[in-house]
Amino acid sequence: MRIPSLLGWLLMGAAFIAAAAETVAHSVPGVGGLLISAYDLWYTFSPKGLVIARIMVERDVHPIIWDPLLITVLQFPAWLLLGGPGVALAWFFRPPRPKSEEIVEASMVLYDRLMEAAEKEQGPEEPAPESSYDPSGATLVADTPADDPDFDPTGATQESDDGPYEPGGDGDDRA
Repeated sequence: MRIPSLLGWLLMGAAFIAAAAETVAHSVPGVGGLLISAYDLWYTFSPKGLVIARIMVERDVHPIIWDPLLITVLQFPAWLLLGGPGVALAWFFRPPRPKSEEIVEASMVLYDRLMEAAEKEQGPEEPAPESSYDPSGATLVADTPADDPDFDPTGATQESDDGPYEPGGDGDDRA
């Protein structure tokens, strides 16, 4: 199942290269149109290769295979001929995803292993002393502003480099 998926990705890469080659082929005189067929693109970049392929198919397989069948197929853009099967192969033969239960279980096992490794490194975590912990759950008692003797909740005596703050002043202390 893995080989068809990889083949699909290779075909999509080849389709990208074919689309880039189609863009380059627009700069060649005599090649125009919105989309360039795979036949015209092949002829633009390797005319000898196209002639050799035609001779080999007509001689070794059958002439009917080249003229009505392959000529018709090669009228589509090369990026479509390569990208269409590439997307189909990559989509239908993609590796299976693990089920969500397996993902959750794997993450829990990973968490447990990380916790064990952390405890081995630094030892078990010691809880904070109960006297310094606020029972409401959020802050340490010593860090609250109400315990600070210089704390003024009104903010009326804020000092700056220019002197104390005076509420209602215009803020311009320059004379």
